[in-house]
Amino acid sequence: MVTTALGAGLGWSRGAAACPIPTDRRLAYDMLVSGIRVADMELRFQCAGSFALVEMQITSRGVAAFFGGRNRTSMNALVGFDVEGQPQPTRFRASYQKPDRLRETELEFAPDGSLSHLATRNQGRPQESPVPEALREPSIDPLATLMSLSDWLANDPAPGDTVVHPVFEGRKRADLEAVYRGPATVEVAGRRRDAHRLEASLKGISGFDADDNFVTLPGEPRDWIDVYASTDAVPVPLLMTNTSSRLPSRIELTSG
Repeated sequence: MVTTALGAGLGWSRGAAACPIPTDRRLAYDMLVSGIRVADMELRFQCAGSFALVEMQITSRGVAAFFGGRNRTSMNALVGFDVEGQPQPTRFRASYQKPDRLRETELEFAPDGSLSHLATRNQGRPQESPVPEALREPSIDPLATLMSLSDWLANDPAPGDTVVHPVFEGRKRADLEAVYRGPATVEVAGRRRDAHRLEASLKGISGFDADDNFVTLPGEPRDWIDVYASTDAVPVPLLMTNTSSRLPSRIELTSG
């Protein structure tokens, strides 16, 4: 069975179902490239009324910070839920801070899933998105995508089931395809856990560079990422590895 997530279903109303996150949850991850720690990643999930508030922050560390300066990516999103409890994009904000510049994006989605607002800025100045208008819709923001994948896993997919999300964050557009491989166990944060195992591939459609990790560019062989997620009521990422690329990468839960 293949499900295509087109950003948001028709006919939902904001806050139609309750936020499913039981408690405020904070998770910390190490990001490694070729075995070298290059960044920290933090995720936070909490309810804001009937919406989910999802936050992500990535901060460069170690040799990456030494040679490239302190870089920080911050994202936050409000995610609504339709009458069946399926996550729907509502509002997304992102900032990408480097020593010499700050880039920002804003997205807002209408109740029918259409993109109602898009703004991109460079050093505070408005800038046209590099993604062609025809590729901006249908779409779903990255953090709403994370909630949608969590909802998909919580609803017992069968091995071989596939979901596809057209992901857009304002400056980049990709197709995320995930294939469920079945139950597994994985050791993270000092203990062995039951997990969902899946394979994911992020196909860059517009706005990506050759040095972007975890992304397959047009014309390249499809790069698949091994992903393990928790078996909680609201599954969260535990481990992501990409050992077949030119620079093997790993994102691993350290606490939470």
